[in-house]
Amino acid sequence: MNRLGSFAVQIAALATMWTLPALGQESFRMICRGSSQGIVVKIHAGDASNSYQKLGLFFQKAPRAAGQNGRTLLPGTCAWVDRPINAAEPDIIAHNIPPGLHYQVDFDRPGGNVIHFRPHNGAYGWVDDLHNPNKLWTFYVYNTRQGELRVTQSIAGTGVLID
Repeated sequence: MNRLGSFAVQIAALATMWTLPALGQESFRMICRGSSQGIVVKIHAGDASNSYQKLGLFFQKAPRAAGQNGRTLLPGTCAWVDRPINAAEPDIIAHNIPPGLHYQVDFDRPGGNVIHFRPHNGAYGWVDDLHNPNKLWTFYVYNTRQGELRVTQSIAGTGVLID
């Protein structure tokens, strides 16, 4: 198998790893707006054997629905497209980092620690983008019933053109 074919097999394997935990789970669309005051992102072991890592985005619940374009969101908040997040729902978005994906944690950055992915990975671009109140990210998530909303897909913006 040539290098290109080998690379394609590796990509397919990674795609499978990212989607396996979400099989059978219906995901729902949530939009988050960044904040210049900083967002709280924590990284920790994803399981007891530390076979993968997990990013946690800790956010404020918006008082109203995000709508299709996220215009109603205040900086640092998230909401479902069609309604606010209710009091019983988690305020943590958990995004798994598969084994082999390289990242660096910058502990010396003024204003707090920052996680950088090398090379920059689009699915995790929210880590950088959500430090800007003009940036929106869409997350497709499901409630794990263990205090977090698990990401099945993340997309820069809202997925809807804003006039």
